[in-house]
Amino acid sequence: MGFYKKQYKEYTIIYSIMHFILGAFSTFIYEIILIYILYEFLQYLLSLRFYFFNCSFKLGHNFKHLCNKFFDFLLGFLFYIFFYIFDFYYCFLLLILFIILLIILLVYFIKLSFCFRNCIL
Repeated sequence: MGFYKKQYKEYTIIYSIMHFILGAFSTFIYEIILIYILYEFLQYLLSLRFYFFNCSFKLGHNFKHLCNKFFDFLLGFLFYIFFYIFDFYYCFLLLILFIILLIILLVYFIKLSFCFRNCIL
């Protein structure tokens, strides 16, 4: 996902999904929005990135990366609003289609990366 081209190799699809889920939860736990915005801006101001699953800090943070994370969060927020407004069944189908699309894109990019690796080697 993301608004801009991926900025850092450590920022995998898992982190995009995590931000998406946080955005969805923030529709009924409003404190998440404030905490998330403060946390992300703190990372941006300190020029640090924290990767939960790697348990590591990385130096460097830019505005495009910040926009990508906010975009993922906003998608989750908007998806849950549509989920709440419209019938559960239709939103569940949209979620399934979205996941299928992500899997297709992931497989495509994995194949593409292997192709580039083989061409370079």
